[in-house]
Amino acid sequence: MRIHKNFLLIKLPGINTMDAALNLKGKILYCEPDAIPRPNGEFFDEELINIQVYNGETGEFLGKITEINPYPAGKVYTIKGEKLYLVPAVRDAFILSVDLNQNRMDIRVWDGLAVDE
Repeated sequence: MRIHKNFLLIKLPGINTMDAALNLKGKILYCEPDAIPRPNGEFFDEELINIQVYNGETGEFLGKITEINPYPAGKVYTIKGEKLYLVPAVRDAFILSVDLNQNRMDIRVWDGLAVDE
């Protein structure tokens, strides 16, 4: 498997010719998320929906990710709790840590992240 020009190229068992591969064009491919190698710290969007989000500096619970919006400059996480937050998916600047086993994301809260601020 490798990425080429924003496409995922994969080698499937038993698919050894271009004609065999073309027969699969337009088909939906299913696989277990753990079967796809990802760099450390990379997650599928689906894995982050409903994850609990905390202020990484104070430990305050902020809410859960309810939506992930892909914009040209990058993804933005919508976090709903007592307030509504729009958080750019930028590691270190906003996203401090993600622990899927604990269902927890810690973020850095900057002024203006809450929609009503």
